[in-house]
Amino acid sequence: MPRHYAPDVPITSRPLASIVGTAALATAVLFGSLATSPPWTAAAGATLPACAYKDVLTPLRSYTVWRTTLLDTTYMLPSTYYPGDLVSTSGAGLNSGYGVRSLVITDLKAMATAAKGAGAPLAVQSAFRSYATQASTFSYWVSVAGYSQALLTSARAGHSEHQLGTSIDFRSSGGSAPWNYTDWATTATGKWLAANGWRYGFVMSYPKGKQALSCYAYEPWHYRYVGRVQAKQIHDSGLTSREWLWRSGTAAALVVTNTYSPAHKVLFAAGTYTGVKFDGLGAVVASQKVALATGSSAYASKRVTVYGTPYLFMSTGAWAGYYIRQSTGVTLT
Repeated sequence: MPRHYAPDVPITSRPLASIVGTAALATAVLFGSLATSPPWTAAAGATLPACAYKDVLTPLRSYTVWRTTLLDTTYMLPSTYYPGDLVSTSGAGLNSGYGVRSLVITDLKAMATAAKGAGAPLAVQSAFRSYATQASTFSYWVSVAGYSQALLTSARAGHSEHQLGTSIDFRSSGGSAPWNYTDWATTATGKWLAANGWRYGFVMSYPKGKQALSCYAYEPWHYRYVGRVQAKQIHDSGLTSREWLWRSGTAAALVVTNTYSPAHKVLFAAGTYTGVKFDGLGAVVASQKVALATGSSAYASKRVTVYGTPYLFMSTGAWAGYYIRQSTGVTLT
């Protein structure tokens, strides 16, 4: 059952030409400053968590970090995520009516040309999906197969890689939908794409026999564009893209830069401060806001960076056990 197919649902909820990126989203995202892919490193303790059905905002979710945004059954994008640079796949010499981010087009065109030259011409079955469209898609598959089965073969709204604008469901040019085949990867086009997609920056998100790692059933037609360098790294690692993104994200997420023994005093000016707790990927999973009418002080046991942003881990005071962002009004003595 195809995860991202919804009959008679338009690819966008707005005309491509009228799409305007949500600038406020980029500035509101806490961890939106990492613009390039971190090098893959098997971080100590970077154990891939079991697939779980939760709704945690993925920490790397600004439009500039499309290579490293992790989406699965736990991590998701907000409903407002809607890339402002969508263009038609016709720009890559493929069938029109589908949108992808403009940064995909050059390599997509090169791959389409190479596939055609090899006698395995590509066509697009599905591409960008908005949050609303994905909600309709998931509801459709719930109506077809029931909620439990839909969870295995369809992404809930916010959890789909299609919302990034960098993922494509392919089919064979002139052929039917890829899920109508026993295994589309055995067709000339599917076989060529599986062997060569990474050379053009595309990786298969949900490979065969890896459901426990990828969180979804096998889909040999679903590819995500991450750029040629990162695609080669994922290919060479032998990992699923979810494993690779988890490990690379964990390696870069929370880095201890200083430890303090005894604990260092921290001075707070009057104001409102929010302490946060992170999960293993650097996503905020708990927060606590405290308003100070006058200056105050507490103690921190270490200083860390989370995706490059400095935080103090508080060992005493109202935020004990929480991380406080080191910014104006927070002074480490």
